Amino acid sequence: MVLGEKPSPEDRFSGEKLSPVLTVWKCSDFSEMIGRTKQMLKFSGEGHSVSIYSLDQDRQIELALKVNVGRVDCNMPPHAMANSGSWFNGQPFTDSLGCGTWAGNMTSDNINYRHFFNYT
Repeated sequence: MVLGEKPSPEDRFSGEKLSPVLTVWKCSDFSEMIGRTKQMLKFSGEGHSVSIYSLDQDRQIELALKVNVGRVDCNMPPHAMANSGSWFNGQPFTDSLGCGTWAGNMTSDNINYRHFFNYT
């Protein structure tokens, strides 16, 4: 675990990591956390996904409305497993997440076999 310092491209721990490193951020309130999340998404994955672990439904909704992501996982086990599809959340299994118009993609869905069909 590392303590996050500045949400920017200069702080490599503030972006997406495919490693066993967890960045912990200290925030004074929920609004500060949302602002910091938006900053990180700007340079490291707008449209992708976020997770929130809270029983406060108002916070879940506020996060979903304020950050530009295609999926918000609420109270789910590990984020990478939940947002890439699961039997318990209804998202189709995938290895590729669409990030919508925020990232210049055609969809914000979990890319799966249905995206490769031609319908007539």
